[in-house]
Amino acid sequence: MCWRSVGPKGIDQDVARNRRASSQRQHLEQGPGLATSDGVLGQAVDLERSEHAHAQQRQHRPSMSQRLQQRPERPPAERGVSGLRQSGEFVSVSVVGIGITGTGNMGGAMWRRLHERGIDAEVFDLRRDVATQLGATVAESAHALVGRNDAVILSLPTSRHVQAAIDDAIDFFRADTLVIDTTTGVPSISREVARTLATRGVHYVDCGVSGGPHGALAGALKIMVGGSDDAFAAAQPILEHLGSRIWRCGDVGRGHAMKAVLNLANQNKMLVELEALALGAKNGLDPHVVADVLDLVVWKDWLLGPEGRRPFGFTLALFAKDFDVANTVATDAGVVLPLGAAGQQLARQLRIEAGDDADLIDAVAVIERWSSVDFRQE
Repeated sequence: MCWRSVGPKGIDQDVARNRRASSQRQHLEQGPGLATSDGVLGQAVDLERSEHAHAQQRQHRPSMSQRLQQRPERPPAERGVSGLRQSGEFVSVSVVGIGITGTGNMGGAMWRRLHERGIDAEVFDLRRDVATQLGATVAESAHALVGRNDAVILSLPTSRHVQAAIDDAIDFFRADTLVIDTTTGVPSISREVARTLATRGVHYVDCGVSGGPHGALAGALKIMVGGSDDAFAAAQPILEHLGSRIWRCGDVGRGHAMKAVLNLANQNKMLVELEALALGAKNGLDPHVVADVLDLVVWKDWLLGPEGRRPFGFTLALFAKDFDVANTVATDAGVVLPLGAAGQQLARQLRIEAGDDADLIDAVAVIERWSSVDFRQE
């Protein structure tokens, strides 16, 4: 069961609404944001120097708990609406070190949102040029980033990337660090990651996020969180900068499980809607009328709106990967998903025909070709 923590609205059609919410903002730089398993999160530029620096940091830098105890008292007017709380104490997010690993579309958008809110997070990405383009402080290595920040946000392609990253950097975490994993992950692997981090006294929450880069930039993400009470309480003030609706879904793994459920429902719905548009067009119906009658929120905005076809900033490769995650979760739980399996196969075929780098909007042309229709013709 999920308990809704923030916001009154339910789950439906995040991408379209968040696109409108951020329509006045500058478009995000594009890039797949994918790390590779090779080298995991990279190595220090100079390993010997880095190890010495990290040793000094671990020796001299206070833990989050100590920083909370040592913080100067500030009047409430300076505290704003957010802060980290531990044992009843308060510390402003702006004085807590935050790092982001993975600066692709989503990671970059989250950094921009935090920066806009006066929070300058340190970043790391295997593609240093992508990280540098943000204008952020770029850590020399993943080891350095996790060793000197109190909260680390992960935005990586898959749970396996997360697992490899944590295994690579585990010795450099300080106790009481908080890891916020926003990867679209597999719950069973998320629980393994949490157990690994617990050996260093590091807290972990798995956060399914929905709404895309536009939602992140607008602070309008839906965020589904799994983790302990203490970890959730520590993460929530940071997450409130990124999302308008936050749900505590239970223990570790439940946030990613909820994201898999959401993706399964939303993505299958999107594919069925495209098929409905094709069926209508083949029978002489105006796609705009079909979209109005069926209330196809996403396709009215991204396909049939006044601007015509617009890229989602979300690749078909990631779309297919999300089906893979949902079906893996189902297999782990012993749940049969006939429609989920069909959607997975369709997503894979669309990816094959449109190409690995194709945007989700490019699926439309494939569907049109299969049925010999053109949604642009009335």
